[in-house]
Amino acid sequence: MTLESNIELKPFTTFQIGGPAYYFCRIKFIQDLQEAAAFLKKSKQRFFLLGGGSNILVSDKGFNGLAMKMEIRGIKTRDIDDHTVELIAGAGENWDTVVAFAVSKGLYGLENLSAIPGSVGAAPVQNIGAYGTEIKDVISFVEVFDMKEEKLFTMSVEQCHFQYRDSIFKLPEKKDWVIVKVGFLLQRNGRVNIGYKDLKERFKDRYSKDVSLKEVRDAVIDIRSKKLPDVAKVGTAGSFFKNPFVSKEHYETLHEKWPGMPGFMEMVEGKEMVKLPLAWILDHICDLKGWKHSFGRVGSYENQPIVLVNYGGGTSDEVESAARHVIDEVKKKTDITVEWEVQAVGL
Repeated sequence: MTLESNIELKPFTTFQIGGPAYYFCRIKFIQDLQEAAAFLKKSKQRFFLLGGGSNILVSDKGFNGLAMKMEIRGIKTRDIDDHTVELIAGAGENWDTVVAFAVSKGLYGLENLSAIPGSVGAAPVQNIGAYGTEIKDVISFVEVFDMKEEKLFTMSVEQCHFQYRDSIFKLPEKKDWVIVKVGFLLQRNGRVNIGYKDLKERFKDRYSKDVSLKEVRDAVIDIRSKKLPDVAKVGTAGSFFKNPFVSKEHYETLHEKWPGMPGFMEMVEGKEMVKLPLAWILDHICDLKGWKHSFGRVGSYENQPIVLVNYGGGTSDEVESAARHVIDEVKKKTDITVEWEVQAVGL
């Protein structure tokens, strides 16, 4: 492990925001994690893990500790039976590279999660999901290194306690856990999932058995490109806020006032709740699609208001202020409390 100091984090984040890390290192092997753990124990420094740089907002003041850039690579497969294949990927692999690999091998299960920015290691933390699929549906195991105990162990999907955009890895008491490898159970002769509205419209009048993996992947990439900014061109962390859940009674009250408001019934911790698309609320109720804050450097994306964008020169303070405005507007008009999906670092 090579230890560097005073390294700017801005170039490592898709938001293109962030000051310097006091210490910085790249994690390419388990041995690097072991050396980093020894350094942290000796120096009593804090650390945070940097993957693909999406889904985080780093303070302009930087991070007073060790920023570890996860770069453990590798993709391999092994046959479980005639129909099931386990794909195993290093935490530092680019997520969409893994999805593309699975599709190229004719393996079903990840195609609806195409074009999501970030790394493999970050995917279970968020329980990433899109177009009717969540990663928990296909995970077989997660391999973890405990920086405090300096030991490696494997967790089953049940032990990960996956929920909507949540998992055991987000708990404060698990802050010393670093994901190093993830396994996925994929199917050779599966059937694509095109039940989600956008995909249903794209493949109308066609049965799922007649739609190929590549067609679904291409459709997801095309749909996302029309709704979401290209992180290579525009500063953004992706979806900044979580879609909220409300009681049936709350939803009925809102639906009476705004008859067009969509809602989807889901079980949350054994209780029936209604999941609301926040983008619809921000667009139709709060009029925040394309809204710009401060001097126009930060705002809601013109095609998808759940995404906050750094149009150039934006600061972490401006993003925080913009997020507060969005949260306040939603609360004022709907009595819904909105939460960040993005992880704050050094704020």
